[in-house]
Amino acid sequence: MELWIGALNLGFLYSFMAMGVYLTFRIHDFPDITVDGSLTTGAAIAAVLLVTGMHPLLVCPLAFGGGALAGVATAMIHTRFNINGLLSGILVMTGLYSVNLHIMGQSNIPLLRQVTFFSWLQAFNPGLQPEIWIFIILLAIIVVFWFLFSYFFKTDLGITMRATGNNSVMVAASGVNVNLMKVFGISLSNGLVGLSGCLVAQYQGFADISMGVGVVVFGLASVIIGESIMRSRSVWVIVMSVIGGSIIFRLMVALALYVGLNPIDLKIITAAFVLATLVFSRFMAKGAATKKTDWSKSVVYGLIGIALLSGGYFTWKDYTSRNEKRIHSSGKQSEKKFKIGLVQIVDHPILNITRDSYVKELNKLGYVDGKNLDISLKNAHGDIATISTILDSFINEKVDMVLTISTPCTQAAINKIKDRPVVFATVANPFVIDAGENDKEHLPNVTGVYGSVPMDKLMELVTAIIPGIDTIGVLWNEAQANAVFNVNQLKKALKEQYPEIVLKPGIVSGSSEVYEHALSLVTKNIDAFVLPPDNTIYSAIDAVVKVAESRNIPVIMGDIFHTEDGILAAIGYNYVLSGIQAAHITDRILRKGENPKDIPFQQYSGLETMVNRDLADQRGLTIPDSIIENADIVISQGKVSRKVKRKKIGIVQFAPEPNVEKAKKGIIAALEDNGYFDGMNIDIVYKNANADFPTITSIIQDLMRRNVDIIVPLSTPVVQACVQQAQRNPEIKIIFTYIFDPYRIGAATSPTDHPPNMTGVSCFPPIEKMLDLIKGMFPDKNKVGIVWNSSEANSESVLLKARAHVKKTGQQLIEATVSNPAEVLEASRSLVSKGVEVFLNPGDNTLNVSYDSFAKVASNNAIPLFSIDPGFIENHTVAALGPDYFITGYEGGEIIARVLKGEKISDIPISQTKQTEFYLNLDTARANRFSIADKFLKQADKVIDSQKSQFSSTQEKPVKKMAILQFSDNYILEEIVDGMLARFHESGILNENNISVNRLNSQGDFGIAQTIAQDIVRKKYDYVITVSTPSLQVIANANKKIPHVFGGVTSPYKAGVATTPEEHQKNLTGVATPQPVEASIRAMRELFPNAKTVGIAWNPAEANSEVCTVNARNAAGKYGFDLIESTVSNTSEVMDAVRSLVSRGVDIFLTSGDNTVILALESIANLMKRKKIPYFTNSSTDINKGAFVSIGADYREVGVETGRVAEKVIKGEKPADISIKKYVPEEININIPLADLYGITVPEEFLKKCSKVITK
Repeated sequence: MELWIGALNLGFLYSFMAMGVYLTFRIHDFPDITVDGSLTTGAAIAAVLLVTGMHPLLVCPLAFGGGALAGVATAMIHTRFNINGLLSGILVMTGLYSVNLHIMGQSNIPLLRQVTFFSWLQAFNPGLQPEIWIFIILLAIIVVFWFLFSYFFKTDLGITMRATGNNSVMVAASGVNVNLMKVFGISLSNGLVGLSGCLVAQYQGFADISMGVGVVVFGLASVIIGESIMRSRSVWVIVMSVIGGSIIFRLMVALALYVGLNPIDLKIITAAFVLATLVFSRFMAKGAATKKTDWSKSVVYGLIGIALLSGGYFTWKDYTSRNEKRIHSSGKQSEKKFKIGLVQIVDHPILNITRDSYVKELNKLGYVDGKNLDISLKNAHGDIATISTILDSFINEKVDMVLTISTPCTQAAINKIKDRPVVFATVANPFVIDAGENDKEHLPNVTGVYGSVPMDKLMELVTAIIPGIDTIGVLWNEAQANAVFNVNQLKKALKEQYPEIVLKPGIVSGSSEVYEHALSLVTKNIDAFVLPPDNTIYSAIDAVVKVAESRNIPVIMGDIFHTEDGILAAIGYNYVLSGIQAAHITDRILRKGENPKDIPFQQYSGLETMVNRDLADQRGLTIPDSIIENADIVISQGKVSRKVKRKKIGIVQFAPEPNVEKAKKGIIAALEDNGYFDGMNIDIVYKNANADFPTITSIIQDLMRRNVDIIVPLSTPVVQACVQQAQRNPEIKIIFTYIFDPYRIGAATSPTDHPPNMTGVSCFPPIEKMLDLIKGMFPDKNKVGIVWNSSEANSESVLLKARAHVKKTGQQLIEATVSNPAEVLEASRSLVSKGVEVFLNPGDNTLNVSYDSFAKVASNNAIPLFSIDPGFIENHTVAALGPDYFITGYEGGEIIARVLKGEKISDIPISQTKQTEFYLNLDTARANRFSIADKFLKQADKVIDSQKSQFSSTQEKPVKKMAILQFSDNYILEEIVDGMLARFHESGILNENNISVNRLNSQGDFGIAQTIAQDIVRKKYDYVITVSTPSLQVIANANKKIPHVFGGVTSPYKAGVATTPEEHQKNLTGVATPQPVEASIRAMRELFPNAKTVGIAWNPAEANSEVCTVNARNAAGKYGFDLIESTVSNTSEVMDAVRSLVSRGVDIFLTSGDNTVILALESIANLMKRKKIPYFTNSSTDINKGAFVSIGADYREVGVETGRVAEKVIKGEKPADISIKKYVPEEININIPLADLYGITVPEEFLKKCSKVITK
């Protein structure tokens, strides 16, 4: 309904314009091109006056007057200077472009927040839908207009004006001033056009400098269509035909969209329809002239009838389709199918990239077109009026959400659509179109992604490449709102940072003028063209480059998608990320049910730099090495190379805890909301100390060795370790969250007084409110027992406040301290012996690790258990009141994003999470016969009550859980996990199946691995993936039910989990990747024919290492080597074992598949280099760490393959039915400088087999 009503309303509004075109085209016998400018003039006057607060009814006559003045100018040129009417119109239309810009002061004026004619009408709406109410009012206005204008044509003035156009000589002979009459007629024509522009601007919600482009064609089409269908000499019918033609034209557009035609075909449809009406009107005229039967009228009326029947058919088809959906929905419940309407203003590389990446990312998120998604992709092809019609078609189709790409589409959508979400993308500045006041305060149904290239960064690039630059030439189109904004930002950057540089402007109105203006700029002795983002200029970039090349002037621009167009350098956004960010916002709205008003606007995150070294050489310029090193795209020797530069973030947690996982989810959500995606433009490294204090420092130091950009410590023990490192290494950046009291541990003295490289978010628990809650729920129980670790500063802070508060409440605090998780059980029992009546978990990390023991004692003794950590509510806990740790993580993630975007940590104060969660567990209360008052149930955010078969909660629905366990920090294992997660991200299977991932690491400790395995089984994870043989064996032993997929395993058969690829433990399957040991020893013989001995160190406790060593023994015998072995049991023994082998005179050293030895690989490589002993390994990346030859698998590909196997299990296949796959994507890498050290020449045949050759 909205589609057709909207088309009728537009037809009414444009009928004033059509009537104006009729006056000049049919009465004065020339198509007046002035209307292209006068329509914008009316809109410009209206917009400016409405912004000043003028009543919309008073605006209309003034807009009419502005259009009329434009008509007077055309008429005077035509009559006074005897210039052809068509040419006169072109001249005035051209001049009006500048006049309109002066009137508006900018290229676009939003009217969303102003009182317009149509918003004013809504005050009198009796309760109808807004569009229907507008239709009724406009219909009444059009009827009055039709009557008055028809009557005017019958007055003496009207008849004289018509006669002037028909026979000016005769009228002049009658004493009429023909020229004056022409002036009157043309001014009246353009006055009507100005009135039309005034009303259209108010209807669409903005005035734009380009909104009049091409309207004369639409006006002519309306006139021709109308008079061809309604041929009559009656002025009443003539006026009606013009109005009808305008309406029919808009209905044609609506019908084309309704049946699914592309808007690009509208012009040819219009042409065909006009041709058809003209042909049949000729038949009608011929029939009338020969006085034959008027059968041609029947044909025309028949065509109209066919059109009506077609409309009825499509309506019936739409109805039956909806009815079928209703029938299906009443039967078996199926997955909801979402409808998305996507509209872009024009075909443009940036907009198309945004659109395509948006659709692709939706697919990754589990939205499949035709299955659970129906996406309608529309393109207005530069026609602003068509945008409104497209939006009407979306409303008619009842889409769930509209995505707008570009500013014009967004401006039209936020004005028209109020009842469903509108998400925008690739918009430079949503605030100039009144979409909001700031990122968080915006229209309730609107959110999206925006950003403009920072002009200060662009000038920084310019001045670095062209030192001493004095003058820059800048081209832009004043009609482009985004371009004007960018140029103003550039001027601001010049004024504040580069006052010595002069800007020479070149302002164009279309792409055809770019070449000429570029030529004019080079005559002003500019040193470079600096081009901010502007669609008009960029569409004609070849013209600028052509001019620049002729004068040897460099071109630097704000768009990286012109790498091979003769551009010296560029800085701009990767608009792929714009589409990806918009897709994630869409997912939050459609699937997760978030309200757009609660989703802040997001800025782009993918700022990239491009430099062309070849052009720099031609121009005699030297690009600094620092810029080349940091550039994302480099053109050199005719080749375009793109660097993968991703910031690294290390997230470190103390132990596996539910609340830590919530905080981590919050961090990831915030990063994604800010356009940062793991594996795409950032790399996240997850570390877990597994409650082992000494391990924390090792992890932090390891992250520093890896040159992680930001370390994110979660929990007090980890933050404490980071405080020490921050003091010693001021260059590292630390952003903490999930910590109670950063001040007590010395991380800061106040929110603003903290180390310049450390800030974050604290989440001190509401301990006073918790004690009040206990008192309120159990007023007769005053003895509160707490177990805590006195070495934890956060727990000490909580206890200090608790001790002070119980003095006010009359409660008694009974404490038991522990030093490690193993002591929690006995400490809990000691509290019982002391007569404790309530157990309280204060959020102590040590207690959280053994919370099961604490809860078990409470349950066995019917003692109500309260927890500061809401994550424990299902573990025999009556009530939980604590910080919302998802919000804690989210706030920390936002700070990380701010730092990634360039903010200084020293300028960011420490914040405190204020949002809390209150949970109750009625099942636990009933089991222990505790009574909970209704008032507490009403206050709770979530109540667990199995008698209601579900949570009465507003929280997110439960998700499936996947644990990924790797044995150590071995970089091979990291590669496998990264490849696996990349595969999951590409396929979108995790989002599609609502699976959360918890990465676990046993830090090379078998005891910790066993503890983690037991925890995975206890927490009933839905899927387990293990990486490395030790983690496979530990999990396989502890878990016999949870589906288990392994990767990074040399031999699952030697590990004891399988006998053949088909016969294996029922709940597991995976990928076997045996090390290519024999290939390594064969290469040794090929490169060192005189060598006799090979040394190897290995850990007999590792099954995979044993397999590799056995294979090495067999291969050594085959190729004539003696294998000398030395065994180790842990990392600390590795170097001693290696030195012993060196002392025994080994000629070559081999490391193959041993997780313990690999941890010391760099130390081994350094020793071998000093001793000039060739070092061979079975990991292809080891040459970067000092190995001579690395023959091994591409472990990232191993991870990808493991991910594919896991996807089969997730999709429902049983592990027992999936054969273990042998997969060894072998590659050979070599370090040539080491060959020189050994005094050998590597044969060409061997080099040809190498995937990577290091030459420096």
